[in-house]
Amino acid sequence: MHTLNLSWVIGNSFPKKSGGNIDFPSWSMVTEKLNRILVETGSVSLGLTNENHEAKSLQVRAENGQYLVMFGFHFEGDWIVKTCKNKNIEPPGEMLGFCGDMWNSQIVISDSSLIFLVFEEFFLTGNVSDKYVS
Repeated sequence: MHTLNLSWVIGNSFPKKSGGNIDFPSWSMVTEKLNRILVETGSVSLGLTNENHEAKSLQVRAENGQYLVMFGFHFEGDWIVKTCKNKNIEPPGEMLGFCGDMWNSQIVISDSSLIFLVFEEFFLTGNVSDKYVS
């Protein structure tokens, strides 16, 4: 049996910061959390564990209308992380402060519609195709 878990942290300071998690969320629960981080700082994650205890996860971090989407999964004993790419940034990009860490600008996106496409695909299939992440 697969287990799907939705977790979130919304807001960036106490007492405004809120979070939680729920197993087997509906798609409307996922979209409600995604819509909130479009206007607030935070993160939303979906985690999937199959009957063999193999895990996959999809996370978006949001800050000031910019987003970092990461898809993680096990492959041949390693944990692989793929990200959405900002096609407007030429390699090698530059380092920028985002959500408290330094990230390459090539993986920080501003297209919120892409977030919903990626999350819907993961919610429905348990996977994210290479057309969205690399």
